[in-house]
Amino acid sequence: MYKAPMNSAFHICPDGIESDAEIHFEDLFDVEEIQRLQDKFAKACNVASVITTPEGKPITAPSNFCRLCRDIIRKTDKGNANCFRSDAIIGRPHPEGPIIQPCLSGGLWDAGAGISAGGRHIANWLIGQVRNEIQSEEKMREYAREIGADEESFIEAFREVPTMSLEQFEAVAEALFTFANQLSNAAYQNIQQARSIADRNRAENALRESEKALRQSEKRFIMALKNSPVTVSTQGLDHRFTWAYNLRTLDQATIVGKTESDIFSAEDAAKFVAIKEKVIESGIEARTQTWLKVNNKRIFLDIFFEPLRDESGKVSGIGIATVDLTRIKFAEEALAKEKLRLEKASAAGKVALWDWDISTGALEWSGIIDPMLGYDKEKFPRTIEAWKSILHPDDSQRVIDTLGNSIHNGAPVEMDYRVKRVDGKYLWLNMTGQTELDLSGGAVRMTGSCADISERKKSEQSTTLMNFALNNIHEALFLIGENGEIQLVNEEACRSLEYRNEELIGLRIEDIDPDFPSERWSSYWSELKAKGSMIFESRQRTRTDRFFPVEINSIYFEFDGRSYIFALVRDISDRKQAEAEKARLQTLLLEAQKMESIGRLAGGVAHDFNNMLCVITGFAEIALVRIKSGLSMKSDLEEILKAAKRSADLTGQLLAFARRQTISPKSLDFNETIQGTLKLLGRLIGEDIELLWVPGVDLWRVKIDTTQLDQILTNLCINARKAIEGVGRITIRTENVSVSSPISSGAPGVGPGDYVMLSLTDTGCGMDKETMEHVFEPFFTTRGAGKGAGLGLATVYGAVRQNGGFINVFSEPGKGATFRIYLPRHLENIQTEQRGAVAEPVVGGRETMLIVEDEPSILRMSAEILKEFGYKVLTAATPVEAIRIAEGNPGEIRLLVTDVIMPEMNGRDLAKRLLTMFPKLKCLFMSGYTSDVIAQRGVLEEGVHFLQKPFSSTTLAASVRKTLEIK
Repeated sequence: MYKAPMNSAFHICPDGIESDAEIHFEDLFDVEEIQRLQDKFAKACNVASVITTPEGKPITAPSNFCRLCRDIIRKTDKGNANCFRSDAIIGRPHPEGPIIQPCLSGGLWDAGAGISAGGRHIANWLIGQVRNEIQSEEKMREYAREIGADEESFIEAFREVPTMSLEQFEAVAEALFTFANQLSNAAYQNIQQARSIADRNRAENALRESEKALRQSEKRFIMALKNSPVTVSTQGLDHRFTWAYNLRTLDQATIVGKTESDIFSAEDAAKFVAIKEKVIESGIEARTQTWLKVNNKRIFLDIFFEPLRDESGKVSGIGIATVDLTRIKFAEEALAKEKLRLEKASAAGKVALWDWDISTGALEWSGIIDPMLGYDKEKFPRTIEAWKSILHPDDSQRVIDTLGNSIHNGAPVEMDYRVKRVDGKYLWLNMTGQTELDLSGGAVRMTGSCADISERKKSEQSTTLMNFALNNIHEALFLIGENGEIQLVNEEACRSLEYRNEELIGLRIEDIDPDFPSERWSSYWSELKAKGSMIFESRQRTRTDRFFPVEINSIYFEFDGRSYIFALVRDISDRKQAEAEKARLQTLLLEAQKMESIGRLAGGVAHDFNNMLCVITGFAEIALVRIKSGLSMKSDLEEILKAAKRSADLTGQLLAFARRQTISPKSLDFNETIQGTLKLLGRLIGEDIELLWVPGVDLWRVKIDTTQLDQILTNLCINARKAIEGVGRITIRTENVSVSSPISSGAPGVGPGDYVMLSLTDTGCGMDKETMEHVFEPFFTTRGAGKGAGLGLATVYGAVRQNGGFINVFSEPGKGATFRIYLPRHLENIQTEQRGAVAEPVVGGRETMLIVEDEPSILRMSAEILKEFGYKVLTAATPVEAIRIAEGNPGEIRLLVTDVIMPEMNGRDLAKRLLTMFPKLKCLFMSGYTSDVIAQRGVLEEGVHFLQKPFSSTTLAASVRKTLEIK
């Protein structure tokens, strides 16, 4: 290639450049001279500059590049990639002017212009790496962090970048665009000049070569035609053959001067005539392939018809070229038959053959694949890319990598993978293949087979799932042969017996179960075979000779002509322990039931006793009110009242024990309530005994009747005082306790939860085990006759259980005793009770009320009391009488005061009947104990007004007034 003098930047190409040849910048310009021009331009304009190929590869060395771009941004992967992408954008052809924009890698101003040659983009001239006021250091810091560059070095280099206004930079870019256009024009002129010279030289050479080639071509054509399977002939417009050459089946004398009708059958001749008529009429060539019969021999011809024209351009005849494809056609038919047989064999074995042309990506496979996958074989592309698109996402990369390795090293392929059917489901295939190499060792083709293994995979997955299930159940599994030999176990069997799997396989049952010696095995086998299944308990022995109880569920079955036992073995150590605990708890329950029975007896006695006490108390108070003078009678009556109150206290104890006492529980601060009783308890136990109070911190609330709490503390302190001889100490302590299980509570029926514990410890004489077993029984006492009724601790027990709690006692002779009471935590707001508040005077009224009581004396007493307070009182001894009186009463009855338990009908049902007659009727129930109609588990239902017998006149009057005034 000729190179211009050094003062010229252009090459001249005397040999020419073909119009379709690839043109390079270096072929048209002196790069060294262009480099000097670029350096001067960059220095003069104070910009960075470089000329690159259209793809971004530098042609010239960078001029005036700033340190920020050269040494920092382009040294990071992300920054360098952004630079190349930005260069490609500003360097693309843009005839309207230069492309100016902030660089995509950092934001400095860049510009570029494309250089073309003959309409082809051959280079980019790029300038830039300047900044103006829009490039802030903060944005630069963000970009430094984004590409992973050192932030301080980045900013230091940024400050060195030349500063230029956008207007000035645009002027420089316009100059660059003008210069680039000049280079493009010069390049085009150089190409045109070179091509003109080259075209002239080529034309002269071509003329000489064509004459020589024509002569050689004629010789080669005759030789080729003679040795080719092609027969050529011509016909006139009358369809008669005028010339023929290289005939195969017929000779020239036979064919010249004749028509197709003279040679072929009428049917075949008609085909030819029809085609030729169209060619003559349209002047357009035609082609056909057909079977013909010549000299009683079938041949298959590929025939080409071309119109022949005279000097004026009119069709003057027909040229015919014929190729005999008979042998090829027979071979194709044989191949098709062989392929069909192969397809049938593949379908029978569910094996498909495939052939991948690696160079083109074409992929062919036998027909069985199409019905297996369900795709339309005409629409689904036969390419490797289409096949990759239906691979399962989890298998795709593995398949691609395996094929790639085979192409690279020629290794055979065998793998299992999944492909997606047209219905979205996946099919498992097993593929084998082999890579074919060309002479240079490159992979050109891969062929192989693939088989549908979905059923096998399902079986494998089922087996895996079954093994997973068997190894993750909590029971040990054994498969045992007829001779008692262990043939299969799961992981739980190994864990429980402390063997490895391979150690257990082959052992006999007698090795792990001492209850099944060899002499017993045959009888057990026969019994199980007859019954089919058995469940029984036994023992198993671990490798370390540790025994544990088991429950065995064994099933007899036969498989493949052999007999087996399938046994599930469950460790029942916990169950046995629970059964033992249950037996212990059952004993406790029987004791509790015994105490419950005695309590019910005490409740019945107390009911009758309360009725009499109510009469005594009521009439004594009436007498006191009516007596104006006479101190001796008043004194006697006061003694009656005292005796009645003492009897009522005893009744209260009986009812508490029987868990039938009506209570009014409130949410209490335990510490505050106990603190208020300490002075009273101190007087109760005397000065010789120290009372120590240890309140718990942040104590939870409990819900209990304050009277019951006083009763519990009083009885426990009295019991402790009697156990201490001389000086001693009683300690009362409270704390929060969380009970984890019913067993840990020590009380049957008490569930886990949060409790407040009240403990009382004394330094008294203590108790032996036998005494502690009876300590809560009523009337049980260790003191002699007349020194206690034995109801104190029984009363405590009844009050605690009535409030859903439990009590434990710990003691040894000579070491004192500790009573621990656990009451459930209550979450409602605490309700305070004003102690010692001055009672307001009881107010009477004028309302009409009906009193129903089956005890005549109580009925008369109650009526007299309420009459004294101004009320109009109707009385009835039975519910039936009460209903009759209510029906006959002309006015409104405002209040029903009724006993709960009565003959004929209970008080609750009576109230329901009367409410139908008097919808605004208020009800006040009274009883010596409550029934389930009024109280559930010893606690009243919400909204029910109740009066506990015995009651005083003021208590009765106050309860009546309160009930009447309830809205």
